[in-house]
Amino acid sequence: EDNDDDSSNSESFSIIGRQFGVQKIYEANKSA
Repeated sequence: EDNDDDSSNSESFSIIGRQFGVQKIYEANKSA
């Protein structure tokens, strides 16, 4: 069960990281 919970947490973290990366690229294009 503990391993399954870790997998779910990792998945959520990946989604947050993806949104953060998109915002970084958006700001980079806006600056350029």
